[in-house]
Amino acid sequence: MNGNVWSRAGACMGAIALAGCANPHWTPASAADEKDVVVMRVYEGPVKPPSQVATVFAFDGNETGDAQWICSVDGKELQRTVGLSVHCPSVVYLLPGRHVLGWRYHGRRSAGDATYVVGSSELSVDVEAGHTYDLIADGKSRTTKLAPRYGYAVRFSDIRPGFSNAEIPN
Repeated sequence: MNGNVWSRAGACMGAIALAGCANPHWTPASAADEKDVVVMRVYEGPVKPPSQVATVFAFDGNETGDAQWICSVDGKELQRTVGLSVHCPSVVYLLPGRHVLGWRYHGRRSAGDATYVVGSSELSVDVEAGHTYDLIADGKSRTTKLAPRYGYAVRFSDIRPGFSNAEIPN
């Protein structure tokens, strides 16, 4: 009888997990440590030097819970599941040109506000080789923009305050 109870409990937990995966407003897991920062090359072939690709990064959390992730590029889903957590990249390397970035956001509507906003959208962007871009989502206005940071190498501390100033490897 005990085995039956555990089987039913396991089936219920599995159903709950699957229901969460089907939710279009799920929130990807934030990086708890630098080793958890998801970095992805979104092009085929060998690794290209930074001068031949565009780098796009998104802020992945702070002490108030604000975070954003890049979850698709040009319709290609980038999320991966690790255990019960879903992870999307904080940094993507793209070939130059026009791309459609799918992003997700979790954060407060405004400073001091306890109300959280969870959202997702797409942003069409033109990126240039050798340039770095900061994906900035605004929960209050529910808008996003891509801010260029010319001549800039992304550091772990750009992804989350408290992480080191070491550059994120290409």
